[in-house]
Amino acid sequence: MEVKFDEITKKIQEEYEELKANVEKPNILITGGTGVGKSSLINTVFGKDWAATGVGRSVTKNTQAYEDEDLSLVLFDTKGYEIGSEEQKNYLKEIVEYAILNRSIPEKSIHLVWYCIQATSARFLDFDERIIKTLKDNNIPVAVVFTKCDLVSRDDLDMLRSTVHNSLPEVQTYETTIDSSLNYLELNSLIDWSLINLPSALELAFISAQKINLNIKKKKAKNIIIQHTSGAGFVGLTPVPFSDAPVLLANQATLFARIIYVYEMNFLYKRLKEFAIGIGLPGLVTKGGVWVAGQLLKFFPGIGTYAGGLITGGVAASITAGIGFGLSETCYRINQKVLDGEIEDVEQFINNIDDEFIDIIKGAVIKETQKFMDKEKEENN
Repeated sequence: MEVKFDEITKKIQEEYEELKANVEKPNILITGGTGVGKSSLINTVFGKDWAATGVGRSVTKNTQAYEDEDLSLVLFDTKGYEIGSEEQKNYLKEIVEYAILNRSIPEKSIHLVWYCIQATSARFLDFDERIIKTLKDNNIPVAVVFTKCDLVSRDDLDMLRSTVHNSLPEVQTYETTIDSSLNYLELNSLIDWSLINLPSALELAFISAQKINLNIKKKKAKNIIIQHTSGAGFVGLTPVPFSDAPVLLANQATLFARIIYVYEMNFLYKRLKEFAIGIGLPGLVTKGGVWVAGQLLKFFPGIGTYAGGLITGGVAASITAGIGFGLSETCYRINQKVLDGEIEDVEQFINNIDDEFIDIIKGAVIKETQKFMDKEKEENN
């Protein structure tokens, strides 16, 4: 059966753009005094200078809401304040009232607050405590983020942390740095905390937008793959003709789009469409399809009736899972290389992406099929 790959390309693009347009975006407030490192934190976590590239709109005198068409969240950034200044006096009333009064308005509601304190200042003020306590008392999740922690001693950090915990024992604190050689200290844990405290409807957008914690991206991709391989398409495990292998792939447009979205591969999206569809997917159908039909039985005798041209629906689901995990692993590796600053390796990986992709897919399909066959044997014994 002939598959029109331009139609597959179009379908994946449509699914991706629809997901991107309709996903619910979280609103995150990042605040703190002047020079605490808010911009550096934002740039590190979300991969770009939002104040320079995003579209800002004033929500209060000292607060801008930034949106970027490529990233699926709204960032509320406050103007820094000097201790004892007029801005500080107005700050509490302005930002806290905004956050509290707009809790029931989806586009304005603040879902999380990252309250930044510069570790080198070694100060936690009554002013800070008052703001955080007021926000928490109004059920707005707040985490204290210590910035520039690579510039202070362990003793100073422990003392600062103890001061916050003594005043606000239920508030989580995180030591952070923008130094990748230190693995950003506890920045991954801050991302985990944020995900836990966001409404479930906002999880997908946040996972996509953040660039630091690749493990939660991989975990989300795994959940998506499980949804696609245990859904209605494989109910009853109906035998599937080998000749329909391209159709199985064509039907996974949504799976492809969702995984690409999770890894926020916008910056490589055109290239991804080329290798996954223009190069990799047709290659997977011609190479992988022939490989499945002609060699899978060599690895797993008894999975179907090759002479009759059939494989079981369970094996078809395993193949689909393998394709999904292969794409997830490919995206994960690219993201990891970007995080590690291995730009030359990224370029080399992309230049060889069709071969890399096929090899990863083959390994993932073998693994998933083996799991299915082991389960079958166990149930039949």
